[in-house]
Amino acid sequence: MTAVAILNQNPKERVSVIIPAYNEEPRIGAVLSAVSSSDLVDEIIVVDDSTDKTSQVARSFSKVKVIRNQRNLGKTQAVLKGAKAAQREIILLLDADIANLKTEGVEAMIVPVLEDRADMTISYRMGQPFFNKYIIWAQPFVSGERCLHKGDFLKIEGLNRAEGFELEVLCNHDYLKKKRRIVIVTLEDVCDPFKYQKYSFVQGWTRDLTMCFNLVTRFGLMEIFKQMFLICLRFQVIRLTQNTNLKPVALYLDHVTSGL
Repeated sequence: MTAVAILNQNPKERVSVIIPAYNEEPRIGAVLSAVSSSDLVDEIIVVDDSTDKTSQVARSFSKVKVIRNQRNLGKTQAVLKGAKAAQREIILLLDADIANLKTEGVEAMIVPVLEDRADMTISYRMGQPFFNKYIIWAQPFVSGERCLHKGDFLKIEGLNRAEGFELEVLCNHDYLKKKRRIVIVTLEDVCDPFKYQKYSFVQGWTRDLTMCFNLVTRFGLMEIFKQMFLICLRFQVIRLTQNTNLKPVALYLDHVTSGL
């Protein structure tokens, strides 16, 4: 169903978008442009920990509300702060640094949840380099683009104590444990920069390795591999068998997670 059709049926069916940002001045404008163009989006909350002009860029868009933090809270706490401030029951979480996002992709993430065909959608960035897309096949496991119900999100155990990039793993664990319906949405051309492209080579790789080490330390290898198998490997099998490579497509994992 299209955005127009959904709004014709229920004009109140709109969502809040939450974007945590840390020094994303050069990149966040393109994300906000794609999101702002969707009729399904009622408000956009940018939670900004930055020292650059990210807030100024964000405020140039009419739908945007900026929440400024005095210090860098880390991604999970920034998203949690934005979720608590959201006015709508359905929220879309987006990373501020993704490239080539289109309004079509934004709505592809939202519609399955609005139509109650999914409890959570997770993006699969089709524009990632070959190594990321085909060698590091577990991409949806840590994808920052997710649409879900605010009430369900705020009930996830451990969020209040979480640090850094623990949000996605906590989210996966909660939804798998509760046997909720998970949908992976392929987003054409969408990608995100390597950290060494945003920082220095050494600093970028240090951040990546530190993130991986912290996740393994916090959750353990067994939990990480379990999520990679239950979400990512099964998704890859479905994607390859259905040959969905060209446009936003929702691939339903509910039939393979419901018996866990």
